[in-house]
Amino acid sequence: MLRYEPLQFSLGNSEYLLLPKLVPSQLGILSNRLSEAGFKITAGASLTARRPGQTIRINPAGICWSNRDPMDAVAPAIPDLLRARKRRTRIGAVRSAYFRSERVGERISIRFVLRIESGLLWTRLRRTGTCGIAPDEHSVASFVLSNGLGQCEMLTDYPLERCKVRVLGNMQYYTSSLSCSEAASTLRLAGRRQVRNSYLPEDGRVELDSVRHAARKQWVGLLRDLGEWCFLDPY
Repeated sequence: MLRYEPLQFSLGNSEYLLLPKLVPSQLGILSNRLSEAGFKITAGASLTARRPGQTIRINPAGICWSNRDPMDAVAPAIPDLLRARKRRTRIGAVRSAYFRSERVGERISIRFVLRIESGLLWTRLRRTGTCGIAPDEHSVASFVLSNGLGQCEMLTDYPLERCKVRVLGNMQYYTSSLSCSEAASTLRLAGRRQVRNSYLPEDGRVELDSVRHAARKQWVGLLRDLGEWCFLDPY
C-alpha cells in the first residue's frame, strides 16, 4: 500500500507539487484551507486560488502548481486530505485515469496519463536529470509494461545496441529499443535513481507487440494498492 509523501519540482518559472488523485470532497478541503489562508477561490476544471503575489492551481488529477512555493499554503490541508473517504469508481474509469490503449496496425499503443512527465515539463525534467513519475503512476506503468510482449522504445540513460544518442541540456540519453520486462524494471521513479534508468517518451506513448491479459482481480488489487496516492476506489 503506497503512502503519500509530498514531491516538489521547480521547473521553469513555476513550482510543482504532486498530490494524490483527488475526489470532490478533497477539493473542498483544499478550497476551505486556502480560503482561510487569504486566497480568493475560483472553481473550474482546476481549483484556482489567488492572493497578492501568488496564484495556486490544483488539478484533481493530482498536480498543484504555483508561481511561488505552494507548500506553506497547501501542507496544512494534507492530513485532512489523507483522511478523506475514497470515492467508489468503476475500474475502467480508474484505469483511464492512468492510461489509454488502442490498436495501431498489428501493435498495441499505450498512452500513459502522467502528472508532469510529458511535453515541455518532460524536457525540463530530462535537462535537469530528474524524474517526475509519482509512485502510483510508476506502479501502473510498470505493471502494464511487465505484461507487454516484444520490444518498446524508451529513453534510457545507458546505451543499448542500435540506440541513438539524444542530448538534453547537459544530460546525455539514448533513444533505445528494449524488452518490455527491462522497461518495467528500469522505469525510474521520482526521488530515486537506479544504476540503469529508463523513461517513458515525452508524449507518454509506447507501442507493444501485444499485452498479456491480466485478471480483473489483479487490476483491483493493483489499483487499491495505490493507497494514499489515489482516492478512486475501483469496483
